[in-house]
Amino acid sequence: MLNFQSDVTKRYDLNEKKLVALMKGSTKLLKSKVANSEVADLVEELISEKRAEMAVTFKEKAKALINSKMAFNKFIREKEKEFEKAVSEKLKEFNTEMETLFGLVENIDSLQKEYEYTLTQGSDFHVTGTNITFTGSTDNPTSTDLTSE
Repeated sequence: MLNFQSDVTKRYDLNEKKLVALMKGSTKLLKSKVANSEVADLVEELISEKRAEMAVTFKEKAKALINSKMAFNKFIREKEKEFEKAVSEKLKEFNTEMETLFGLVENIDSLQKEYEYTLTQGSDFHVTGTNITFTGSTDNPTSTDLTSE
C-alpha cells in the first residue's frame, strides 16, 4: 500500500529546497540554463514588479477606503440631523404635555379660590349649622331651617 501523503510531502520538500537554492543562486543545483547572476537579476525584477503592483493595489484600496469614509461621514451627519429633529419634536410634545399639566394646576388653584370666595364672601347666603340666612337687599332677612324638610 502506497502512502500518498508521504510521497507528496517528500516531493514538496525536495521542490522547495530546489526553489530556495535557485532563488539564492546555490551551486548545489544541477547546471541551469540561466546563469546564477541572471536569476538574481530576474528575482530583483520580480520583486520590483510586485512592489509596483502592490503600490497600485494600495492606492486603489486607499482611494476606496477614503471614499467609503467620506460616505460614512455623510451618513453620520444625516443621521445626526434626523436624530436632532426627532429629539426636538419629542421635546415640543413633552413641553406641550408639561404646559397642559401646569394649566391644570393653575385651574385647580383658581377653582379653589373661586369656591372659597363663593362659599364665604361672595354670597348673601350664610349657613350656620342647619340654618341658611339670606341677608340680601330685602328689609327683612329671612331664615330657613334645613332640618324642617
